[in-house]
Amino acid sequence: MHTKLNAMAIKEAVEDIMQRGLSHVIFESDSKVVVDAIHS
Repeated sequence: MHTKLNAMAIKEAVEDIMQRGLSHVIFESDSKVVVDAIHS
């Protein structure tokens, strides 16, 4: 459940960042599963 909530929070943050027109953003997460999914 924690992994799913982490992924949903990152997705929402990315959508907000895209709406604001930002292009250089750093995300950090302690969820290896989510980080690996983003990098793939």
